[in-house]
Amino acid sequence: MAYPLAREAIYLLLRLKRAERLRQRN
Repeated sequence: MAYPLAREAIYLLLRLKRAERLRQRN
């Protein structure tokens, strides 16, 4: 149960990081 949750959290974090990078670029 904790494994899938952690995986989803990492995915969300990566997406947020990408969005932040795009925001800075803009």
